[in-house]
Amino acid sequence: MVRPKLQKYRVVRKVCRRFCFELFEVEARSTQERFFLKLLDRRLATQGLHVYNFLNTARMSRFLRNEHVVKVRHYGQEGRYFVVLTEVVPYKTLSMFVHESFPLELNRVANIVTCLCRVLRETHLQGVVHGLLNPNCVYISDDGNTILVDDFGYGWLAPYFSELDEAEANYLAYHMAPEMFRTPARIDGRADIYSLGVLLLQLLTDQVPFNYLEAPALQSQRITLSLHTLRKTLPNFPPPLEEVILKTLHPDPERRYQNMKELEAGVKEISRAPHARSLVD
Repeated sequence: MVRPKLQKYRVVRKVCRRFCFELFEVEARSTQERFFLKLLDRRLATQGLHVYNFLNTARMSRFLRNEHVVKVRHYGQEGRYFVVLTEVVPYKTLSMFVHESFPLELNRVANIVTCLCRVLRETHLQGVVHGLLNPNCVYISDDGNTILVDDFGYGWLAPYFSELDEAEANYLAYHMAPEMFRTPARIDGRADIYSLGVLLLQLLTDQVPFNYLEAPALQSQRITLSLHTLRKTLPNFPPPLEEVILKTLHPDPERRYQNMKELEAGVKEISRAPHARSLVD
């Protein structure tokens, strides 16, 4: 691994690579305080628009008032690098949590999605759409009681997927609403509702149902197959679950839930269903 040479920070470890940046844990040389540092990919760092968008996501996130949003500490240029520093998150990603804990109790799934609905509703009311919501942007404590959301405002990346690693681009595409690839500058909170629908299916099946490259008819077929699998898996399949999945994943944003409050109400109906505590007998 090639570690960046930073004047103000010492690299402790590389955490991961994520769409347009590498994530490191670093220590400030002057105070020994630790941060997560996002370092913009060098392929994008040569283009002024990408640099502006990358730093603007931090500028936006810094003013979000929500205890479940990862806090931005600093952003700007560090030597020849463009960086964003956030608080260190001591939790695992939701993606890892699902793989380690699957199958999840239905009420736990409902609680996670409900929490995300509330976080995103507050950010939407503050004028910020997440845009790239996926299990790697959500952190969760081992007991499942604390959730933090990171990486707000990266929807600007959608037109530039060809500049990203193919595997990364495909993974992100699984979670993005169809309109993200048509008019990313004009998206609203309903794009996050779609992403939550994909995430809900992942929590229940540990699989991503489809991606945006597939024809709508094939996407619909895959959703139907996922629902069929869930009907066989759940001891008593709650009718509200099918309605929530179909409505969140509708390709037309006008036919989805129109805001997070509506979606939260739908998810609460799932958790009230009989035998919602278990996915398996």
